[in-house]
Amino acid sequence: MIISRRLLDLRKQKKLSQYRLAELSGVSQSFISDIENGNKTLTVDTLEKICIGLGISLAGFFSENTDIGLSEDLNNLLQEAQKLTPPQIIKLTEFIKTLIN
Repeated sequence: MIISRRLLDLRKQKKLSQYRLAELSGVSQSFISDIENGNKTLTVDTLEKICIGLGISLAGFFSENTDIGLSEDLNNLLQEAQKLTPPQIIKLTEFIKTLIN
């Protein structure tokens, strides 16, 4: 997998400009452009920020079958959930299961 191409494809699928992805991720637009053009390499931390901006997980970035067509509400929920600690994630998961049942 070519990281630069994957980022470009995901950004276009989400219908995000480089500028908007920069706003959502906290990574500069020029850096995103450099990554997509193959002029810069990513750290895991930076890629994680970009994934948050895209509304996907880090694992989802590397999955060819990632469904990135999430609604804005689900993207917002995902972004907030990624800030939780592991015990908080467990509690949130349990809570969501009670809502479903």
